[in-house]
Amino acid sequence: MRIIAFEVDHGDFVKPAFGYRVEYGGHVFVHSHDTRYSENLVRHAEGADVLVHEVAMARAEVMARDPHVRTVLEHHITPREVGRVFAQIRPKAAILTHVVLKAPEPPSLGEVLDEVGLEYDGPVLVARDLTVIRFGASVAIFSGETARG
Repeated sequence: MRIIAFEVDHGDFVKPAFGYRVEYGGHVFVHSHDTRYSENLVRHAEGADVLVHEVAMARAEVMARDPHVRTVLEHHITPREVGRVFAQIRPKAAILTHVVLKAPEPPSLGEVLDEVGLEYDGPVLVARDLTVIRFGASVAIFSGETARG
């Protein structure tokens, strides 16, 4: 097993920030952790079987009236940018996690996925508690209750 930490861009006030690439048994797992769009992440995610990426979204009117929401979103990646990352990497499994949906009137997961889909035409999973990813001869993903199996 080989684990590689690499720097990502989590904004001007959060430095350093890291993503991780795990290589095991001929498979590659990459986790973005908190980041904005990052060329360094794209470079380190090359050849990933599984790419787990965070995402954040707020409605335009909420961002216009709430400086805190704007600040939060300035330190995270938009769904459309995540779609661009997934399109560049083309992982076998594209997974969203740490989904930040800013209130009031937060966008739905469906809206997030629609925005991702503007750039990426592959399937996208949304991680939830107890999601398990198993690496062996192949990669298997189990979500929630089925993970206990």
